[in-house]
Amino acid sequence: MSDYPLTELGATFTEYKDKRLGMLIPCPNCGVKGGVYFNPVPEEFAGKPGWDATGDSLENITLTPSVKMFGHFHSWVKNGKLCVDSNFECAKES
Repeated sequence: MSDYPLTELGATFTEYKDKRLGMLIPCPNCGVKGGVYFNPVPEEFAGKPGWDATGDSLENITLTPSVKMFGHFHSWVKNGKLCVDSNFECAKES
């Protein structure tokens, strides 16, 4: 449907104990942020799903598997872009 560069969306990496834990990705439609954990998920967050990440920056990161932000969209993160392949389920903020 549409590709959105993570840098333009304002996505950010999250850290925990000085290690990259995951990332926050804003919904391109309404701006609400959803997060993902990178594998291996730290013991303190056991039971949370994890994503395999390749790339070292917002400009080139790829995540596997796909990302579903419930109530908002389904997408893939490929080479620094959020590739939304569903209709938005959220209301656009005015």
